[in-house]
Amino acid sequence: MNLVVHELKANTGTGSLYQTLTTAASPAYQEIYAVRPHLLKYASPAGSLYIEIQDNAGSLLATSETIAITDISAIAYFHGYVRFPVNVRLAPSASYRVALKYSGLYAFAEAAYIGWCGDYDLVKYGVGYTPVGSLDRPLDVEIFTRRIPRKGYY
Repeated sequence: MNLVVHELKANTGTGSLYQTLTTAASPAYQEIYAVRPHLLKYASPAGSLYIEIQDNAGSLLATSETIAITDISAIAYFHGYVRFPVNVRLAPSASYRVALKYSGLYAFAEAAYIGWCGDYDLVKYGVGYTPVGSLDRPLDVEIFTRRIPRKGYY
């Protein structure tokens, strides 16, 4: 297995990591209650991580709980899905961003860092896919949602 990993180098601008999503055209809101990005922990970086849900322009809508990098795994090299509880209601037919952020003592170094893995299979995305930012393929993430009916539609 080969991993395509994008290193978390900055919270904004070049080196920041986010994945766009578009909600379904539905007479219901989508409420996100958890986000699980596929992360790589290389060696033992310090600090904490959290997820931001942003509008398409990058304005903050919600922030997840913060997770200490040391709590992700006791082993030095780890890759897997990490659950970030978050609560935000998204409107139908709209675009948003899921951004991975850091706090505390985290600083990117080639010897110890956090990365967000791309999907394993780089050929499953159709010709209609348009890269966002500097990423050639979507980042691997699971998003857990509930549908909330909108008043007057049911």
